[in-house]
Amino acid sequence: MTKKFVLVGKSCSGKTELAMLLKNKGLKAAVTCTSRPIRPSETDGVHYYFKTVEEFKQMIADDELVEYDVFNSWYYGLPKQEFLNSEILVVTPRGVKKLIEKFGRDSMSIIYIDTSAAQRLVRSSYRGDDMKEVQRRFLTDEEDFAEFHAAEDWDLRIDLRIEDNYELLLKLFS
Repeated sequence: MTKKFVLVGKSCSGKTELAMLLKNKGLKAAVTCTSRPIRPSETDGVHYYFKTVEEFKQMIADDELVEYDVFNSWYYGLPKQEFLNSEILVVTPRGVKKLIEKFGRDSMSIIYIDTSAAQRLVRSSYRGDDMKEVQRRFLTDEEDFAEFHAAEDWDLRIDLRIEDNYELLLKLFS
């Protein structure tokens, strides 16, 4: 198995955007599955594979996922084929822990995308997200990331409050 680059960050931190930029540089980014509703700006098979709850539960039963999680009663998961055929993964802190348990810490480079709450709020408003949902996600992020702030949890921390870091990170992958 080739080493995976694992992107992790809070809601609207820029991890999916960064994965797309790296994909444009020639790296293969995994497409994960979700049972949440598709947003107007999203495309099935590009941003996520959108599944019904029943389809997602069947994928779990058929052991088709490397890891999955339930977040606000929506399912999110990484299909095995996407995992095997990709170099870039976008997961939650719980997803990171599950991947480490299954494949070992040395099998991945974890990149923590750190972005200010203000910038994340601006991004969520640009996406047209419901503000009650944004508030709920931000509160949940605080719980999910409460123990994910120690240097041993990641190999590289990118502070996207400084826009030049996008270019720096892209140069690392060139």
